[in-house]
Amino acid sequence: MDVAEEMDRLDAHVAETRRILKKGGAQGRRLDFMMQEFNRESNTLASKSISAEVTAAAVELKITYRANARTDPERGISFLRLDKSL
Repeated sequence: MDVAEEMDRLDAHVAETRRILKKGGAQGRRLDFMMQEFNRESNTLASKSISAEVTAAAVELKITYRANARTDPERGISFLRLDKSL
């Protein structure tokens, strides 16, 4: 299966996430949206791929997303812990 479109979108998401991090300030909602996009792309990659290597990379991306996305039990909103070295 062709996953070029998903890979292109992932590249765009990485570039946008870097831009958001460089901008600084209150960017939580934008970063949360970007993490959701990473999650969507990893789901699509994992379901479309016939390559074990691509599937493993998609699963790793999903694990990374879930490890960094948390929910505040009092407010019911998600927030992200990000390494600014992205």
